[in-house]
Amino acid sequence: MALNEGLAMNAAAITPSDTARFSASAIFAGVGGTVVIEPEGTPGVYVTFVVPAGGYVLCRCTSVRAASSASSLIRLW
Repeated sequence: MALNEGLAMNAAAITPSDTARFSASAIFAGVGGTVVIEPEGTPGVYVTFVVPAGGYVLCRCTSVRAASSASSLIRLW
């Protein structure tokens, strides 16, 4: 098994939105707060995480909702 197997190979900044869709295996929060995600495979289901500055949400997801208060968000995939 390679040491980097399963690690993200791409990253991009995201802005929380109720309409934007993407694929991510983790979300990094530069500024802490809440991150409201829609997990992959469960359309219309939203889960709220409280994330400290520099924290991660480790979950495959397809959106970060506008209700999120954390900022400086980066999606990893």
